[in-house]
Amino acid sequence: MEYGTSKAGLNPFGVLEASWRQANWPAVKDALSQVEVNCPRDQAWRVNLHRGYLAICSSEDQNLGVVERYVETCQNLCIREWKRLPHLVSSVHIPLLQAAQQVI
Repeated sequence: MEYGTSKAGLNPFGVLEASWRQANWPAVKDALSQVEVNCPRDQAWRVNLHRGYLAICSSEDQNLGVVERYVETCQNLCIREWKRLPHLVSSVHIPLLQAAQQVI
């Protein structure tokens, strides 16, 4: 979290990962707003995953319908990214498999 917020290594993806693990929901919201603007297409599933975490864990946004929508969007984006990978399963598939495990 310290590295992600330092001036030398400003990394909103790192802050997002660290802040949801520390249950720092205001930091998650701030990091999500920064990440959404510059999110690469192949990482869009991760943004939706963190939106779902925020909707579940943040006391102000607990709405299961919203959570289901985020999970479904995340699943669809993971499947879309999987289809873009080569047909032979290799080490490039591992991060996406780990992401699918997080969604489940």
